[in-house]
Amino acid sequence: MSRIILFIALISIFAVSCKSTDETIEITCGSTTPSYATDVVPVLQQKCISCHSDAMPRGNVSLSNYTKVYTNKSATRNIFASSNAHEGVSLTTAQRNTVCCWIDSNAPNN
Repeated sequence: MSRIILFIALISIFAVSCKSTDETIEITCGSTTPSYATDVVPVLQQKCISCHSDAMPRGNVSLSNYTKVYTNKSATRNIFASSNAHEGVSLTTAQRNTVCCWIDSNAPNN
């Protein structure tokens, strides 16, 4: 009986230690769709372009123009909705909401 309890305890510890810490953040969108040019581009320039430009795009993902952002919108949303952005990058709630809400509105070129 004690071996069974020990086995269950070890399995539980292992399961908890393997759990991902990449939790999804709650995204809140208003009634107005964010503008790509006015709202999204400034966030991308401030937080992403230093690593995701055309010159040497990290992970082979460039976010340097609308077409490239649109092509990578799913991965971009996952990063912005995650509690774990790239190392060294901190995102505000407003920045997360702006990019995710724009993508959730079918990422218009507005």
